[in-house]
Amino acid sequence: MFSATGICVAHAEFSKPLPEEISQLIFHFAPKIDEFKLALLSTFAPPNPATTRSNWRRLKAFGNDAPLTEVLRNVLEEADFRCQKCRGSLRINIDHVDDNNKNHEANNLQVLCTKCNIKKANKGIKNEDAQFVIYSEFWNLCVSLNRVPETRELASHIKRNYPFQNRPLAGYLHLYRFLVFRYNNPVKPPDDYEKFTIFLNQLIEILEISEDEIKRAILSKCTPPDEYSKVSNWRNDKNYGNSAPDASIIRRVFQKSGYKCKICKSVTSFTVDHIDSNPKNHSEDNLQLLCLLCNRDKSAKPIKIRYFKVKIYDLIIHHFLENNKILTRREVIEGISGCSQLGGEIHFRHFLEKRLLTFCKNK
Repeated sequence: MFSATGICVAHAEFSKPLPEEISQLIFHFAPKIDEFKLALLSTFAPPNPATTRSNWRRLKAFGNDAPLTEVLRNVLEEADFRCQKCRGSLRINIDHVDDNNKNHEANNLQVLCTKCNIKKANKGIKNEDAQFVIYSEFWNLCVSLNRVPETRELASHIKRNYPFQNRPLAGYLHLYRFLVFRYNNPVKPPDDYEKFTIFLNQLIEILEISEDEIKRAILSKCTPPDEYSKVSNWRNDKNYGNSAPDASIIRRVFQKSGYKCKICKSVTSFTVDHIDSNPKNHSEDNLQLLCLLCNRDKSAKPIKIRYFKVKIYDLIIHHFLENNKILTRREVIEGISGCSQLGGEIHFRHFLEKRLLTFCKNK
C-alpha cells in the first residue's frame, strides 16, 4: 500500500497544522510529550475487560459482582470499540441498558462513551460541552477585560451566548479556579511542539478520532477532577472505607501542589494519594497530588515499564508506516527493552491492530 513515496506523503500529512483551538490547549497546559501521549491513549483506548471486571467486583454499586472477562471483551469487540450511540471513541465504557448496575446479563450490556452515558442518566438535560465552553470563554474574557473575569461575569457571558439549560458554572467551579491559577501562573510552551502535531494527526487519521473528541480529551486530562465527584467516588468505594474528607480539603491539596504531580511535576492525569498508603486516613496532611503513574509506582504492584502504552503505540505505528506491516505480539515484546510480556496491554495492541486494518482498507 505504501511505496517509498507514499510513506513520505503519509509523514507529511501527519505534520499538517493543528486546529487553533487544539494548539491553544497545548500551549496553555504545556505537558511533556510522553505524559501527553499516555493521557490521550489511555482516554481513547478501550477499557481492559479484566480491569473492568475487577473494578465492578469491588464496588457496591455493581453488587460487588461482574460477568466473565470474555463476555466483556466480546461486548467491546462487537461494538468496534466505539460508543453505540454516537460512534465516538472518547472514554468508552460498558453500560447496563436497563440502568440496573447489578444486572450483568450479556444482552443487558452496551458500549457507551461518558458523554452519552451522562445523557442517558440525566435524560439529556446536562449542559452540552460545558467544560470546553467555560475554558474558551474564560480566555476570551481575559483578553477583552485584560484581567480575570469574576464568576458572575463569566456565567452571564456564557448564558447570553450559549443555549444552556441550567447554570453555566454548575459543577465546574473547580475548572474556573484552575483556570484562574493558570492565568496567574502561566507555563512555558513546549519546545517540541512538532511532536504533538504528528501524534495528534495520527490519532485523527489512523485511530479515526475526531478533533472535537481530542479537544475534550486534552481539557479533561490536563485539568483537575471535581473535588465533589472525588468525595462521592471514595464514599462509594469500600477500599476507602466508604468515607472521604471534605471537598475543601481536596481543593487545598490541588492548590498547594500548584496543580502538578509532587514527584515528577506532570500536569496530566491528576490523582489524590494517601502518603502513608492507608486509603482510609483522609487527614489533610496525609494527602498529596500525584499523577497516575507515580501513584501506581507506590502501590504493591508498581509499573515495570514507565509509559508502556506509549512505547507500544510508537513501536507499532512507526513500524507500520515504514514497513506496511503490523507487528505481532511477540515482535512487540522483542522490540521494547525490558519487556517480557504485554500483560494487560495485550488488549491495547489488539485495538491498534483493528484500527490499522481499517486504516489500510480506507487507503
